[in-house]
Amino acid sequence: MILLFVDLDFLSCGPCSDWLDALSRALPASLQEASLRAVVTYRDPSAGGAEGRRGRIARLQWRGFAQGRRLGFPVVFDDGQAFREAAAGGAAAILFDFDAGTMKRFAAPLRAGDLDEIAAFLFR
Repeated sequence: MILLFVDLDFLSCGPCSDWLDALSRALPASLQEASLRAVVTYRDPSAGGAEGRRGRIARLQWRGFAQGRRLGFPVVFDDGQAFREAAAGGAAAILFDFDAGTMKRFAAPLRAGDLDEIAAFLFR
């Protein structure tokens, strides 16, 4: 399984989010749905209970971004409290190999070979 951490503000930078485009092109929708999960973080000054206006906006922004790129994996939203460090720097992908009991973090933007390593793991 691969868990993606994405800061919503990171997506407003086109070149910054190119790695998500590459990921969606490299992995068929069925594999995305089966093996990828994402946590989208955002900062909501009104956080603390009911979802605030910023939370609703964050969901709409992500939905448009994901539909435009055919991203087919489940997403949960975090108001920036629980996963702030995981998304530090804008975005990251964490590969969990439960069989080997290991994990590996890939910071965005992905470097040459990172996408190949992720795909090889998922296609094994």
